[in-house]
Amino acid sequence: MSKGPAWTPEDVETLTRLWATERVAVLALRFNRSADAIHNKGRALGLPPRLTLTPIKAKQPVQKKPKPGPRVQKPAPEPVRKHDHPLWLVGPLDCRWPLGDPGRPGFRFCGRRAEDGRPYCHDHVQRAYHNRSVSNLSESLEV
Repeated sequence: MSKGPAWTPEDVETLTRLWATERVAVLALRFNRSADAIHNKGRALGLPPRLTLTPIKAKQPVQKKPKPGPRVQKPAPEPVRKHDHPLWLVGPLDCRWPLGDPGRPGFRFCGRRAEDGRPYCHDHVQRAYHNRSVSNLSESLEV
């Protein structure tokens, strides 16, 4: 059993004076000793027993739970249409316009007949290349 630093008469007097008003953990911090050392010294001096040997925990601010606000309903997923396909069903002549969020269930591709030489159907070609003229589109697709 190892002994810590010796108790000075001033330490003993201060411990005796603060024993009834301070927690053991506070005394441990003040004397730079463990809570067990403080408890054992108090018992050796014949001081009344303490109820706790646990260190003081910093007070955590009480966080109020937010009041529930109005519920926001998630939009219903788009209904699957006859021409909607998952990727493995999209063929080389089918429109590859993505529908939905790729990270969520129900993601699919348009699947309608693509325009010749283009990856999308007529409607999606119009949306994809709305800032280009048809002649510029043909030129940009040639390699």
